[in-house]
Amino acid sequence: ALSSRVLGVNGASVGGTDVQTRQVASLKALKARMRSVENMKKITKAMKMVAAAKLKQDEKRMLNAIPFVRPVQDLFERLPREDKTGTLTVLGMTSDKGLCGGV
Repeated sequence: ALSSRVLGVNGASVGGTDVQTRQVASLKALKARMRSVENMKKITKAMKMVAAAKLKQDEKRMLNAIPFVRPVQDLFERLPREDKTGTLTVLGMTSDKGLCGGV
C-alpha cells in the first residue's frame, strides 16, 4: 500500500513523525521574482505593439484590395440563385502562404 508522507524542511522528516513547514521567501528571491514579473510585462507590451502594427498593416492592405474584390462580388451577385433545399456547394478561396491562418 502507498502511504503519503508530509515532509519538513528540504524534504527531511523530523524525529519519528514527518512535519510540514513552509519556506519563507528570502528578500533576494522575492526581488528576483518581481524582476521576472516586470520582464514579462515588458515582453507582453512589446507583443501587443507588434500585433497592433500587424493589424493596422492588414487593414490597410484590405482597404487597398477593395477595387479588386468588387468585380468578384458583382459576379457572384449575378449568378442564378436557387432556393431549394439539399446539398450545398461551397467554394473556398484562400491564399497560399503556407502558414496556418497567417495571411
